[in-house]
Amino acid sequence: MNSNKNLLINHLDLWSSVDLKINSGRGRSSPRALSIYGIKKLRALILDLAVSGKLSDHQNGWRSGKLSDLGVWAVGSGFPSIEQGLADAEILFVKVSDMNLEGNEKYIQRANNSISVDTAKRLKVNVHPPGTIIFPKIGGAIATNKRRILSKRTAIDNNCLGIIPANDILPEWVYLQLSSIDLSKYQAGTSVPALSQGTLGEISISIPDSQEQVNVISKVTELMLICDELEEGGISLDASHERLVEEFLSALTNSQNANEFKKYWVRISDIFDSLFISEGDIDRLKKSILILAVTGRLVEQMPRDGIHQEFNDYSKGNSDYMLPESWILAKLGEIGEASIGLTYSPNDISNNGIPVLRSTNIQNGLIDLTELVRVSTVIKPSLFLRKDDLLICSRNGSKSLVGKSALIEGLNEPMTFGAFMAVLRSPYARYIKIFLDSDLFRRLLNGVETTTINQITQNNLKNTLIPLPPLEEQHRIVERVSHLFLVCDNLKSLIFHANKQQQLIADVLVDQALA
Repeated sequence: MNSNKNLLINHLDLWSSVDLKINSGRGRSSPRALSIYGIKKLRALILDLAVSGKLSDHQNGWRSGKLSDLGVWAVGSGFPSIEQGLADAEILFVKVSDMNLEGNEKYIQRANNSISVDTAKRLKVNVHPPGTIIFPKIGGAIATNKRRILSKRTAIDNNCLGIIPANDILPEWVYLQLSSIDLSKYQAGTSVPALSQGTLGEISISIPDSQEQVNVISKVTELMLICDELEEGGISLDASHERLVEEFLSALTNSQNANEFKKYWVRISDIFDSLFISEGDIDRLKKSILILAVTGRLVEQMPRDGIHQEFNDYSKGNSDYMLPESWILAKLGEIGEASIGLTYSPNDISNNGIPVLRSTNIQNGLIDLTELVRVSTVIKPSLFLRKDDLLICSRNGSKSLVGKSALIEGLNEPMTFGAFMAVLRSPYARYIKIFLDSDLFRRLLNGVETTTINQITQNNLKNTLIPLPPLEEQHRIVERVSHLFLVCDNLKSLIFHANKQQQLIADVLVDQALA
């Protein structure tokens, strides 16, 4: 016990520092959406050590057995059609959906429906005593993560299965044992995979005597409380860190000019590796850099640069843009030429044809040639891609993907592009790419109203307003963004590899503890 407990306690800094993972899709700002990889590993390790006797101070009183030795099966019943919705009868009737009502609590204390004792007798519904442990028997993630201890007399739905503990087995021990098992591995069946009593009953386990059950449960409770404190501390620290990053990025994006940006950048660079500690932090910094770039606050304006005389300026009377004096507000269609891509049929697809770049061929702002479709058909010369073309996704099933773009740097063979894509050709393509990547363009895009939600038409694209600096300043902006993004990407790579290393160490420690 001591060596394993020391392993847990001595490495608390590791368990609590491994990369934060988002596991619910609700966004980084939601504390409930965060779980720490190291603490998840620590919780799983505690359970494994507990049920294998390695948290025990002695091995006396332990015996080998099977899961079926823990008690008798609590079998579900068909949900009664009468009295449905009754909430205050004597017996709870628990369905899988009711297992969400108590959040992360161990106990079932309420349900959306109940039945009377008389109804249970008349319909021969199986009623189970308090202390019965139930869990869903259908659904991989559900079966793995949900299990509850009944706090009162309860009937359970056919989609649930349970164990009524034997006289010498504590309900908390059965709960602990089930929590340590990935039940989804034992699902079987072709149409609807489910858990069966026969399969589960044969799982080999170790069973301690009653007093040892009490001792181990107490130790698990103690260690899980430590996990809770680490997790709460991690979430609290993460929220504070989030506010700190927001403050610094706000200072950057609110810079009035390049000199002010430079001042804040110097301050940030002094604490760069401690301020931006996740890949998400780096992505947010990149977004701030792009906004500064296309609003004239990233590089210094030079009087010699002059202004664009050859284009119409649409900034007059437009209060949405506060641009430097040498900048204008231009339309993309006036500073470049936009065209839609090739329309082809399935019959045109050929292994030896011309590659057609589609939305899937733009990944992270770059051209990805791993999934190419080739066609053999007549293609107009204007539809062949050229160096410095801006390839833009103009239509997609996902609105978030509309507007993503890539600059054509060079192709190893002639290529064209599909009808759901657009190409913008302009001598200012490299600066325009920065604009297309910025949240400024995304906000404009989200405001576009079209008959089809997930598209930007040629007319929309051509009439999109872009803050346009003099050509020389564009060159400085492109160079500056490239340099800052290189710094960001290098740090992002270091963060990624450091997190992987921490996860590897956590995995090794788990393996050592269970050896």
